Amino acid sequence: QGGLISLGIGCGLAGLPCDLLLIDDIYSSYAKAQNQKERIKVENWFNDAYLRLQPYASVVVTGARTNESYLQGTLSSKHSDDWYMINYPALSEGSEVDPLRRPKGVALCPQMFDAEALMRIKASIPYDLWCSQYQQTPPCWQLPVGTEVCRFGPLTP
Repeated sequence: QGGLISLGIGCGLAGLPCDLLLIDDIYSSYAKAQNQKERIKVENWFNDAYLRLQPYASVVVTGARTNESYLQGTLSSKHSDDWYMINYPALSEGSEVDPLRRPKGVALCPQMFDAEALMRIKASIPYDLWCSQYQQTPPCWQLPVGTEVCRFGPLTP
């Protein structure tokens, strides 16, 4: 017997066992991801969902890394489980750090946005938005203005 239950943040999970937890774009907007109260709300919801996991359950979290305190970062720093994180930037930063081994500057999905289109987007939006939404590398917010931002490469098991 199988089944699927779909819930959003804030929905009750009591009595619902979970073998596979899929979380996609947990923050509904970039602004909410920057809000500490929203991040705490998401983390609390995840902790409740975590309690519903059955033995040998799997968790998959996808979404933009909009803040250094995003859910994926919190999981890797606060939960004792082994988390495997994969970073797929819109534009490759070089084959040595790209999980797909793309040369530097190659678009992730050229059918949607080729490298030229991505460069136009990059030139049109704030740098921190580009880094977090397209490159999956949220800048280190505590660094002084003008300081080089952090770069997070793919983590390997």
